[in-house]
Amino acid sequence: MIAAAVLLVLLAGYGYGKAHYAKDKQIVQPIQEYYKANPDLASSEDAEDLLQDIWDDNDSEDWVNGSSNTGYLSIKKLHDNWDDSESVANYNEVVSVPSTGPAGSGKTYVNYTVTHNLSYTGDKDDTSVTDTYQNGIISQDSDGDYVLEKLGTPNAK
Repeated sequence: MIAAAVLLVLLAGYGYGKAHYAKDKQIVQPIQEYYKANPDLASSEDAEDLLQDIWDDNDSEDWVNGSSNTGYLSIKKLHDNWDDSESVANYNEVVSVPSTGPAGSGKTYVNYTVTHNLSYTGDKDDTSVTDTYQNGIISQDSDGDYVLEKLGTPNAK
């Protein structure tokens, strides 16, 4: 009888712990609640869409301060160099966003990677280079569209 009571208490404790301390309850649910309470924050998907658009077609409207933004200018310079190069036949970039987080004042930090794929004229082999960017900043413009304030700090891989 005592063994059955102990087993019952252990099973009840396990069930309670699983219900209240599971990964979803500790990590996923609080994050979801935070994003619901802060609708201005960009999700990883929103950030990835914005950043992919920026790297595909660096439009100044996707940036805070438009064409005077230093991040915009650095991407423009990189693309202009590849466009002007006689040895680069074509290029594309693939963006991946592993994480976003609150940056305060309705802004979002974004950590992401950009893989630059280059094809060359002649016999040179195609290459890929991946850059990792930390703490880029996304906000919303007056129309509610996400825009990039800061490209982030690059760490070449």
